Amino acid sequence: ASTGDRMAGYPDAWSSTFGASGTILTLGRRVRVVDAGSGERIDAIARNRGGLWGLAASPDGRRIAVYGDTGLATILDAASHEVLERLGEPTGPYDDMVDVAFAPEGRRLAGISGLATFYLWDVGTGEELLRFQAHTGLASAVAFSPDGTMLATAGGDGASVWSVPSGELLASMSDAGRIADVVFRHDGEMIATAGDDGVTRVWEARTGRQVVALGGSSTGMTRVAFSPDGRRLAASDVDGTIRVYALGLPELIRLARSRLTRGLTDDECLRYLHLAACPPAGGTGEAIEVPPPPTPSATGPEGAYLTTIRAGDLPGRFPSRPMERTTGSFTWSLSAGTWRMHQEMPDGSEDDWSGSYVISGDRIGLTLEEGDPACFGTTVSGAWSLGASTLSLAEIAVDGPAGCGDDPRLTTWFRALFQARPWLRVS
Repeated sequence: ASTGDRMAGYPDAWSSTFGASGTILTLGRRVRVVDAGSGERIDAIARNRGGLWGLAASPDGRRIAVYGDTGLATILDAASHEVLERLGEPTGPYDDMVDVAFAPEGRRLAGISGLATFYLWDVGTGEELLRFQAHTGLASAVAFSPDGTMLATAGGDGASVWSVPSGELLASMSDAGRIADVVFRHDGEMIATAGDDGVTRVWEARTGRQVVALGGSSTGMTRVAFSPDGRRLAASDVDGTIRVYALGLPELIRLARSRLTRGLTDDECLRYLHLAACPPAGGTGEAIEVPPPPTPSATGPEGAYLTTIRAGDLPGRFPSRPMERTTGSFTWSLSAGTWRMHQEMPDGSEDDWSGSYVISGDRIGLTLEEGDPACFGTTVSGAWSLGASTLSLAEIAVDGPAGCGDDPRLTTWFRALFQARPWLRVS
């Protein structure tokens, strides 16, 4: 964690967690228990019926929860491998479990399904303690606070924090687009999120106020984790890069000064340390109250937006794709000359596009640079206008290589995508 040097590797594992002291649980075709230091396999737990997608270990290491395409969360005894409970059931197609988390005391298990149904169970009895709809889009993650009184969930419309056991919504973080992962800090005061927009954010858990946004990735984020003392934050992205950020102000100042051959200017302190003025030279290491960053003035349509396209919005068909592959929920972000779009289709599959954009007055031009290779270089232009909470586009024109930009059906699809209804602004 300090140097980034690789200590061990575990082939064929697509999910893993720390188990009892000195062991790691890895998930491939079955659950394996391996020695954390040597990587030697200690034990193997027979595969659950259906496919296995993820797992979690109870804090005492005595129970393991696995989930997969059966739509269930299954509790196993870590020593005997006996199935203790099968929890939950899908409410419809594509509503299998996507994440589970044990409460700190190990007696409760939280789970969230693909269609964002949240569950809370008593592990000993299998009793369902709580169930509600956590998000309007697809869900991706669930996490307990360290004291077990709060839960955080993540999905297509952002992240939310809930009170336990009442299920009351405490805070909603809906201005960051789709969130892939969410975790609590060790004291429960902050949560961190990994966003599809390539940004890792830290928020106040009970208020939803954004404390800091950490960029640096050109692809979407996948996972995020605080260090046990909360001073560092690790985040991974789609291209396989892990970044470790220093969060404590004294450490940030130390790192900044160690990497500069001169002092920081006030502008740099505002940008990198979120302080209106730099601390005194030398630094005392004392805690400093950090004000929220200033709100930038809007000069164009920059931000993050959501919309949903249904079959009735599309009179034509996208080339070589069935109608259901052209509909679903769309997240679109515009920032610093780069746009990204993420699509979640009705069947649960996903697609992504990105490129550059140019704004000239009330006109915007988008160039496709990542996505369908046949359409690289395609440009989409139109007139934009901002409402109080929406972005509307009109006069859509499409131009691109043969077989893509010149296909009238594709032009029809782009016009429906951008003009069928206003895009809801979420940041």
